[in-house]
Amino acid sequence: MLVTPEGELATLDEVAEALAQGAAGMRDVAERLAVLGLALTARQWRGRPPNAQLSAIVQAAERLRSTRMDDVALALALDGALRAANSAMLSGHDLEETIATIYEFE
Repeated sequence: MLVTPEGELATLDEVAEALAQGAAGMRDVAERLAVLGLALTARQWRGRPPNAQLSAIVQAAERLRSTRMDDVALALALDGALRAANSAMLSGHDLEETIATIYEFE
């Protein structure tokens, strides 16, 4: 969970809504929120087959990307997180932990 001036963000829906409403006004905040959304998705899908978990993360990334279509930095952050998740899956590492360490979320 992430606490912002707008409140607590604990689900992908809440993160997407915060991004869509422009909650991320400071530099790199949108990117951090988006990566948090992917980590939350990985947590929600933990315990399922890794390829299913990765598919859910890819779908979450597309949803988050659609909230700010012109935000290049957001797209780059999502792409980097997806690459990290894919590598983690292929090497047998935990996807949530891998994504969370990008910005050191707990």
